[in-house]
Amino acid sequence: MAYIELHTSSAFSFLRGASLPETLVERAARVGLPALALTDRHDLGGIVRFAEATRAAGIGGIVGVEVDVVWDAVPSDAPRSSLLARAAPEQSERGARSEARRPGPPAPVDT
Repeated sequence: MAYIELHTSSAFSFLRGASLPETLVERAARVGLPALALTDRHDLGGIVRFAEATRAAGIGGIVGVEVDVVWDAVPSDAPRSSLLARAAPEQSERGARSEARRPGPPAPVDT
């Protein structure tokens, strides 16, 4: 089974990532990763560049986003969740179907 990095931040994640999506994809292809996920924080601005770069490099691309979600009675230092989506194999030119997986809210914390 091949390794795939599922949590990668680009320069589109303010103060978290420094490399452009194209650079990340180029490096992933160079080290032999079959796919890469781009999971910028609160931003999907780099996904078009990312998708074009993965297509050109011949590796799979997974688009995600890291979002801070506030649930009642959950402390602010609770773990974050990421949302990942991948295009379904039966995707057509007219429209894309996607699968998404989102973990449920964290368990309440007793205080």
